[in-house]
This record gives sequence, C-alpha cells and structure tokens, in this order.
Amino acid sequence: MSREMPLLNKKMVDADKSNLERSELLLAELTKVLSEMRNCCMKLTDLAKSIDEYIQLVRQTLNQPTYSLDRIRWVQAEGPRGPYEYADKNSNLGNEDYKALVEDLKRHNGQMTRQGYFLWLFSQEDRVGRKPRKEGSKI
Repeated sequence: MSREMPLLNKKMVDADKSNLERSELLLAELTKVLSEMRNCCMKLTDLAKSIDEYIQLVRQTLNQPTYSLDRIRWVQAEGPRGPYEYADKNSNLGNEDYKALVEDLKRHNGQMTRQGYFLWLFSQEDRVGRKPRKEGSKI
C-alpha cells in the first residue's frame, strides 16, 4: 500500500539534510502560509465593510417614514418668501399620514426634505409648510 507524503514533508526529505536548508525551506513555506492568511484577513475586512454598509442601508430603510405626502390635504398659500402649501391639524383630523409627518418633523428639529419637498413645522406645531425642494439645496 503506497501512502503519499504531504508536500512539505516530501520537500524536507528531498532537501539536503543540513539544518540551514531545512530552516530556509520552513521559512519559505511559513511565508507562503502567512501570505495566504493575510490575503484571507483582507478579504474578511472587505466582507466586514460590506456587511456594515448593508446594515447601515437596512437601518436607513427601516427609519424611512411610511407616510405619503399625497394623502395629506394641502392648502395653497402665499408667504413673504413666495408661494407654498400648508397642511394643518384641523384639515387633517384623523389622518395618520399627517400625524406621522409631524412626528418625523419633530425628530428632525422641525425641518427636512422628503419626497422632493422642503418641509417645516410651524412654531405652534399645528401646521406644516412645504415647498418644492430647490436643486442643489443642502437641506
């Protein structure tokens, strides 16, 4: 019965019996193993980054509000900075989308951009204003 010898053992037998040559051979093999381990660790690091990015995406998706601005009753108005629309509590009694919008605005210090609109909460918190978001706007 012929048993194959592991590659490293075969190299050791084939090498000259001097300790220096054996040490050099072992060092060369160790260098290969460490290089492969390093490459594996780098792949794991890339994988960890991808997982972190995915988790962040999931968190952002889960934190997105589920309301729709189209299901809120808006009224046209004119202000010192031009035309805008507003929705108030009285016109949206029992409207879950309006309630969710107000709560979202409160979490964002009273102003934010959603669904292509700049939105803000009036100081009495009983009215929400909106304007189409301008291109290049930071908010």
